[in-house]
Amino acid sequence: MDDVAEEVRRGRPFRAAGVGSFVREGGAGDPVVLMHGLPSSSFLYRKVIDHLAAHGLRGVAFDLPGLGLAERPGDFDYTFAGLGRWAAAALDQLGLDRFHLVVHDAGGPVGFEMVTGQADRVRSLTLLNTVVAMDSVVPDGGLRALRLATRLAGAATTRTVPPRFPRHRPW
Repeated sequence: MDDVAEEVRRGRPFRAAGVGSFVREGGAGDPVVLMHGLPSSSFLYRKVIDHLAAHGLRGVAFDLPGLGLAERPGDFDYTFAGLGRWAAAALDQLGLDRFHLVVHDAGGPVGFEMVTGQADRVRSLTLLNTVVAMDSVVPDGGLRALRLATRLAGAATTRTVPPRFPRHRPW
């Protein structure tokens, strides 16, 4: 079986805000929305979804328009705000009311836009190598994202990095 056929088999198509996309899901329990960055797709999280499922959670990763197996409409608003609005519609279409949110890379600003005005839906926020202060990326776009990330993360319990990293054996 070729790679694309296998990818299609592991998920399902859906439509949100008039744009066709693809979602991978696995497990039961509290949903964990896994937001990919650029250029990437839900494929990034294929093993994470299986791991979450093995630990009693429901992993959910969908392709943003223009990426992965999602449609690529020529007239779509591919800004972080536009992708965030589409992702919010995807949450509704997929029936995800409250969820844990994991964002990676450009999925950070997209995820922040997605939950703007509805941060109460987010049970927890995990940031993976993402952009929070967006001033250097999008003029005047960072303040709202930074405020939202601070609000979401402010109530969260965080773990500190151990004071000493384990020593690794030389290659």
